[in-house]
Amino acid sequence: LCFVLGDKNIPPQWRLSNRERPAIRKIMDLADVTEADPFDVLLVFVNGLETCLAANAVNRAIDPARDQEDAIRAMDAALPIHKTCELAFKGDDILSATPLRDARVIGELIDDLIYQVITGTLQNDYAQLREHTLSWIRRMGERHDG
Repeated sequence: LCFVLGDKNIPPQWRLSNRERPAIRKIMDLADVTEADPFDVLLVFVNGLETCLAANAVNRAIDPARDQEDAIRAMDAALPIHKTCELAFKGDDILSATPLRDARVIGELIDDLIYQVITGTLQNDYAQLREHTLSWIRRMGERHDG
């Protein structure tokens, strides 16, 4: 809270661990992002429940009307997955079912699969995600062919 209300800089002389400093920075950034806009399911997935609740606590301390704790907890509880490793169609499946080998492209595809599952466009189902992957590869090929 003192950093958000102050100059937003963590003094380098403060003895914080290599985990604490980035965690505080992440909470400050998230508090800034959600100061005017509500938390959404992607923010909850990407940042995790505890970080979202911490950022919400900062916002709530500044203005109690900004409290979104119930919404954050509801979004977290409704997430079909909480980590990338919970995807039904994983990186190994992509490698065995597709010709893709470029780690950057595979990462982009996994991000798309996560987005589709988190937003409810696709279920976390192996067959659905496999079909989406193959369709995604065809679309990418058409973009590069034309």
